[in-house]
Amino acid sequence: MQIQKISNNKLKVILNSNDLNEKNIDIDSFLSHSVESQDLFFEILDLAEEEYDFDIENNKAVVETISLDNKLFILTITKLKQDSINTYEKKSTIYCFNNIFDIFNIYLSNHNILNTSSIYKLNNKYYVLFKETNLSLENSFCEFSKPIRNSESMEDILIEYGKKVN
Repeated sequence: MQIQKISNNKLKVILNSNDLNEKNIDIDSFLSHSVESQDLFFEILDLAEEEYDFDIENNKAVVETISLDNKLFILTITKLKQDSINTYEKKSTIYCFNNIFDIFNIYLSNHNILNTSSIYKLNNKYYVLFKETNLSLENSFCEFSKPIRNSESMEDILIEYGKKVN
């Protein structure tokens, strides 16, 4: 096993099949994120902390793995800075309605939301998409609709397959 510190936030780890055999980990277990492969990963992080002062505690990390003929594995571990973690926060909110009349009732009483939202129809359901979170309307929308989880994915689906109503 070889560990290289590329930068303060990035490590490169090279493992070969012998390294896995020494830890009693077969290739299938290593690739399936088994308990043994997770233990090996934590061992790598402990070594990196001791030898290179590479500590990911209280941080998030991205691990990229490249496999070469299932005999050589290259792991790149990137520690995310606190300010870059916020790039994964939800940026839009989507609500699903069974009928469009409920949407219009809410819109009639809150004229200011017309400029900050879009309505889409998909599979006989109506979706209101807010680009920004609007907490003052959340209670009104929750009364007549269902909030959608994974709004980033759903937003892409609505734009591609849905019919824009407004």
